Amino acid sequence: MPGIISGNMAPAEASMMPAGEQEPVDGKKKPGGFLSGVEKSVPPELMESFERVVLAGKKVMYSPQMEDTIKDELAGDGPIEKKLAFAVAGLIAMLDKQAKPKLPVKVIVPAAIELLYDAADFVSNAGLASAVTPEQLKTATQAMVMLVLKMYGSNDEQIRQAMSGKMQ
Repeated sequence: MPGIISGNMAPAEASMMPAGEQEPVDGKKKPGGFLSGVEKSVPPELMESFERVVLAGKKVMYSPQMEDTIKDELAGDGPIEKKLAFAVAGLIAMLDKQAKPKLPVKVIVPAAIELLYDAADFVSNAGLASAVTPEQLKTATQAMVMLVLKMYGSNDEQIRQAMSGKMQ
């Protein structure tokens, strides 16, 4: 999908996304939805890049071509936390591979977290698996962050520091 990061989603494509993916007019999130709040950690100068990565990830996740893949992934054995973590880490890797230029390093983890929360909402609301609990989401987030950090060359000590909030 060349140009997926640099392009904007057309209004017709936005209307194809699940209803929960579009902001309601009154600005309130749907009931039972997870709010990551991760965008608050993104520096203002990187917000546009963050939004593009998240939009591109959603475009891939909700594309008709991915429907069977998603259902197959979720039907497999294993805990939902692991399935979500690996699926979103793989999505980030795919987006980064296709991006020209590469994704800004400082938006990768926040965008991945936002996409993970979105995926958890989608899985729960679409009935593709049992509803994801906040504890499962926390576990999935930790696992996914570790996977993403490893993909980008972090060593075990750097990952421990990042997970404890001490990494600069």
